[in-house]
Order: sequence, then C-alpha cells, then structure tokens
Amino acid sequence: MLIVFSFFDFEFIKKNFLFLKTTAGRGFFDIFCSFMFLITASTGDSSIMGYVMMGILMVCGVFFIVLGFMGKDPAGEDFKQSDVQTSAAKAALL
Repeated sequence: MLIVFSFFDFEFIKKNFLFLKTTAGRGFFDIFCSFMFLITASTGDSSIMGYVMMGILMVCGVFFIVLGFMGKDPAGEDFKQSDVQTSAAKAALL
C-alpha cells in the first residue's frame, strides 16, 4: 500500500517515507518486502506462493535499483494537485 501511496502527493509520505519517492528507494523497499516473504515461506507453513512472491519482488527490487543508479528515475516529480486541477479545468472547457 505504501508503494501506491508514494505515487501521490501525500505529505505524510514525504515526511515519514521519503525513500519511497525515488526509484532506488522503492527497489530497496521491494527487496525488504521480498525477505519478509522469504521468512514467512521458511516457517512451517511453507508454500510455493511465498517463494514465487519473494522471487518477483526481488527481481523488481533489483530492476528498480539498477534503474535508479543509472540515472533514469521515472518516479521524478510528483503530480501537483494544482497542476492537475488546472489541466482538468482546461480540458473541461474544450
């Protein structure tokens, strides 16, 4: 849920989870989450789905980290609420 919220201009994300505003930060968070699936899968309730989710998140995390360190940061700037409202108002007038 935090990853989804990081795409929007929420003040609490900027204040508490600023690392999610960068591509590399999202990659590190994906790798952290993948280890949570690995720990869950390695307990007595091991299922193949835990390993699959761990693998998917690990691949996504490594991809985002590589993309972030290559200087290609598609996360970029947030959408500003005022810009969206202005754009919507202009589109409505057309």
